Amino acid sequence: MESLISSIWNFDGLINSALIFVTFGLLGVFLWKRAGSAYSLLNRLWEFCLGGKTFHDGKINAYFNERNDVERFNVLFNVGARNKEEIKSLINWTKKKNIDIRHVTAAKGWFEISTLKAIKPLFIANVGVFVSCVLTMLLLSNFMLLALKPSALVRLGDDKSWVWINDHIAESSIWTNNYLPLNWTEWKLDKKQCESEDFDKTVFSEKAGISVRSVDRICENFSSGSLSDTLNYFCLVYK
Repeated sequence: MESLISSIWNFDGLINSALIFVTFGLLGVFLWKRAGSAYSLLNRLWEFCLGGKTFHDGKINAYFNERNDVERFNVLFNVGARNKEEIKSLINWTKKKNIDIRHVTAAKGWFEISTLKAIKPLFIANVGVFVSCVLTMLLLSNFMLLALKPSALVRLGDDKSWVWINDHIAESSIWTNNYLPLNWTEWKLDKKQCESEDFDKTVFSEKAGISVRSVDRICENFSSGSLSDTLNYFCLVYK
């Protein structure tokens, strides 16, 4: 038991260490991309490992301070400036045109500081953003459906298709038929249908695209009486 606890503890410590490493790595990449260069980060690393905060030569030190100012300004205002002259031009331009610097910052890369003009996105970039938004919404809607729907999503072992099911109704899912939405056949099966003398399981199975055995299992499930019993039943049948 002690060895098991020790293994779990060591594994947990490894995960925490990996998360810390990844977090610092992502932070470094963010600052590097936002600043436009990584001279300041490398200088901090040099100070930490070998010491020494400044250059011995005054001109080199002045040049580094200038680069440090440019990087810091870029991180704070996200404008992608390459030198102090571009920063000064931006400051004068915002004052002359009475433009809030926050609007420039909000452009997030769609502003060219050298010309002080907004960059018009390419058509392909607009399409890419639109497609990404649509895919994200579809993914989030599926997760919301899984969280809010008062049914369990069960995979039928015979057909390898997914079905929404609870203690009184079963219905098709968009993941039915090997994850091909274009082949999706919408259907519902409730307790009354199963108990009806006119219900033909063979005809229903052909229409729904599931086996007769799966139809039998679904109908047998409705006698269990609760969602937890339903899940236990299907876990027992298809394990």
